Amino acid sequence: MRKKSIELLWESFNDIADGFGLTRDEFVEICQVLEKPLRRKRTEMKDLSNLLFDLLDTDKNELVDALEFLTSMALVSGMDVTEKIRFAFMCYDFAENEGLTIDEMTLALKSAVTGVAKLSGDEPPLEVEVERFSEEAFFKAKIAKDKTLPKRKFVEFCETCTEIRSYVSHYDDPKEVTSTHLLGQLDEMLENEQNSIPTRSKVQTVMMDPSVGARNVVFLEAEKKRLGPDVLQYRRWEDKLDPPTEMPIIIHETPTSTLSLEWIHGYQAQNMRNNLMYNSEGDLVCTESTKTSE
Repeated sequence: MRKKSIELLWESFNDIADGFGLTRDEFVEICQVLEKPLRRKRTEMKDLSNLLFDLLDTDKNELVDALEFLTSMALVSGMDVTEKIRFAFMCYDFAENEGLTIDEMTLALKSAVTGVAKLSGDEPPLEVEVERFSEEAFFKAKIAKDKTLPKRKFVEFCETCTEIRSYVSHYDDPKEVTSTHLLGQLDEMLENEQNSIPTRSKVQTVMMDPSVGARNVVFLEAEKKRLGPDVLQYRRWEDKLDPPTEMPIIIHETPTSTLSLEWIHGYQAQNMRNNLMYNSEGDLVCTESTKTSE
């Protein structure tokens, strides 16, 4: 899935869910936003959503952890590593203060790896191992455990931690299994779509564009049809200019008029150097616009 699909899931979760425990009906309704991105029919998307719900509902209580579901979907999506880490951070930044407590970080890491482990059938890491990652992140950032880890430090740690990187890489963007038969159907569908595109003339095409340039093209086409192709020719604007009948007299002498400075509107010196210097006579001089005065 693309990044846009994960964003659609997040928006759908916020619009539909009443809490972090998703019922089957809520889960299926949230997943309906993937119908178009995944090119699935509504009934097919509903069936796939129910299968996914069953995989995540390992304790069979008809509830799925919403954030575990969202972060695991992000991990197996086509987003890059940094985008996946940032998304996981956003999900667990409950205070929305751009920081995670050590418990929130542990929960974020544990939920992400537990969710993908359920999907793949792998054994998730022990909670004590996940807690070690969180403690290491706070230790490296020199932040007390009762404080919050900033987003920048969280992303930096996850990107450089070998174990976390290995988990992300292991579940990264799995290849879609598509049969030759389905590929043939897709090619046929695309060919039919291309053949169904109506053929329009140049005038019909530009008339769909409300811009002034399009209207000019329509006008010129109509004039060409009315006057004939030989009368109205398309030329560059330089070709349409006529030379002057009388060349103006060019004077090369210095003009008699002079200019004098009446007012200086100021000079921005905050980000400049050498704004104040000594001249050869030992006087201080400063810059005022393009003039120098003592």
